[in-house]
Amino acid sequence: MAHLTVSTADPLPPASRPWYTHLYLQVLAAIVAGVLLGHFAPATGEAMKPIGDG
Repeated sequence: MAHLTVSTADPLPPASRPWYTHLYLQVLAAIVAGVLLGHFAPATGEAMKPIGDG
């Protein structure tokens, strides 16, 4: 008859991803960058409108 062995060691937790690989953080960073650009350089922000539309 086969015996099963049970390991008492906890498995390693999954490695967490770097903060910059999360999509929602990238979107929030883009929103903040757009607000700052529109506030401090409105002409440049207006010139970048096609990028935002794309």
